[in-house]
Amino acid sequence: SSYVVYFMPHCDEELYSNVLWANWGLESLSNILIIGNSFESYMLRRSVSSKTDDENCIVRLHEFIQETKLWLSNFRLRPKGKVVGFKERALNINMERAFCDTCLLSLNFDSSDNEIRNFFKIRPPESTRSVSC
Repeated sequence: SSYVVYFMPHCDEELYSNVLWANWGLESLSNILIIGNSFESYMLRRSVSSKTDDENCIVRLHEFIQETKLWLSNFRLRPKGKVVGFKERALNINMERAFCDTCLLSLNFDSSDNEIRNFFKIRPPESTRSVSC
């Protein structure tokens, strides 16, 4: 089988949710990879009441999402040993902060599990909020 890769750094949570809804289904979701913001970070920032939001596909699929961090905290935009000024140091720090939760996201399911197969048979209502990137 082949994978579909979505390159989505810095996109809004609802746009990620829309991509997941567009690929709803056990087979489709098993074959997508997303390079983007950490879904775990989104879940940590949610209030307790919004962690049960059925319209948000990230919330519904959270337990199946596997994240691999892509940003290395020791990355620098300068050659090793080169002395840099204030502007260059600020750029390095800001780059680290901007991409600190970039991950490779995939969804892993046990397709032989009947409970999981039943989970995907019924499609809950998705959000009607409009989103742009």
